Amino acid sequence: MMWLISEMGNPDSQYRAYLDILPGSYPNHPLSWTDEELAETAGTGLDNTSKSIKQLLQKVFEHLSEKLVQVSGTTLQNGTKLIKHKANPSLFPGWSFEKFVWAFQTVNSRSWTVTNENNEKESVLVPLADMLNHAPGAGLGGLSYDKTYFMINATKDYATGDQVFDNYGAKSNFDLLSTYGFVLEDNAYDYMTLQFSLKPSNLVHTIVEPLLKAVE
Repeated sequence: MMWLISEMGNPDSQYRAYLDILPGSYPNHPLSWTDEELAETAGTGLDNTSKSIKQLLQKVFEHLSEKLVQVSGTTLQNGTKLIKHKANPSLFPGWSFEKFVWAFQTVNSRSWTVTNENNEKESVLVPLADMLNHAPGAGLGGLSYDKTYFMINATKDYATGDQVFDNYGAKSNFDLLSTYGFVLEDNAYDYMTLQFSLKPSNLVHTIVEPLLKAVE
């Protein structure tokens, strides 16, 4: 994320061609919604999840902001006056919480997970590959890669003009919306989370018995 923000602010970045085609914003992503828009999802869990993520991002942003400020001191007769200024201001031009959230949305929705040479999982941005849309059962197989290439293996034939899809996994519409900012109309993996409280004595009568009857 920090690399992405830094490179976006560098007009001479060697990745300029790639950076210029990244979305400038994600209006369909819940982290970009207003409080009024999130309120429309009350009861689904999406509103609370989005608010929790944004609060966590705010804490991380504030922590990083402190690290990006260098403190110098000037001794005066009445004590020490501290003067704060940005360390390496050219490294993160226009540093803001909005850019930080944008970087999170970009990495979270477009990155691929790979295993590095230390056998550790890490997220990488792969030009072109990160443009593949999601479709359950997409004809793509395993990955092969190193520092010089990234190859996605197809498990079906594609004709000229066909759209190549990726499969993001067995995700519900909640997962798709909270991560990528879209839903599927007919999603075989969709489910609904219900939130309620019950007295233990009523659990069998009000929940278990009706469920057993429903599946008979």
